[in-house]
Amino acid sequence: MLKENLFTGNDKMTALEKSNCSYQMMFRYEDAAVKVEILDCSPGLDSSNCRHLEVADALVIVYSIVDRDSLKAAKTVLEHLNKRVHGAIPVLLLGNKTDLEHARQVARDDVTLLAHQFKCSHCEVSAAESFSPVNSIMQQLLEDGIQFRRTRVGQVKRRKSIFENVSRRLGSVFRRKSLEGSPPKRKAPHVTNNINRRSV
Repeated sequence: MLKENLFTGNDKMTALEKSNCSYQMMFRYEDAAVKVEILDCSPGLDSSNCRHLEVADALVIVYSIVDRDSLKAAKTVLEHLNKRVHGAIPVLLLGNKTDLEHARQVARDDVTLLAHQFKCSHCEVSAAESFSPVNSIMQQLLEDGIQFRRTRVGQVKRRKSIFENVSRRLGSVFRRKSLEGSPPKRKAPHVTNNINRRSV
């Protein structure tokens, strides 16, 4: 998972975060340095992993071409994202172990259909041989993740602005209604000190 500026060196980490691998790197984007954290999560969709999935700015979901169950697990994660995450979070479906092509269990057509169904990028590599073929795709994924984060932050700010505007208007309406429903104030009687003086 790729999360921009989510953790700092002084942040307290949960047990899950300590058990997983976390990497930080500086990424050049639009002539600016962006700090990116890569969190390598353990398999499974427990509550902690779900929380990380839902706040990430981009995701890499890895399966093994020699393990059919790994593709099923990847599909489960994609289905969860489709239900819980609002917005088109950038996702790369990454197949590994292409050096074991002779033992392939995952059909290419199945992966293509899955990537098309959930609108995510897809490629296959061999970490044992070379990771260079995926470099350009990872570069694009990072850029898409930054754009996604900016869009999501902008939406939160707009929702906050709309909420504050509506709150002000409702407050104004309720104050006006309260004044309209109040009985009119009676004027206090004006007492004059009118004393007839008699001359002696």
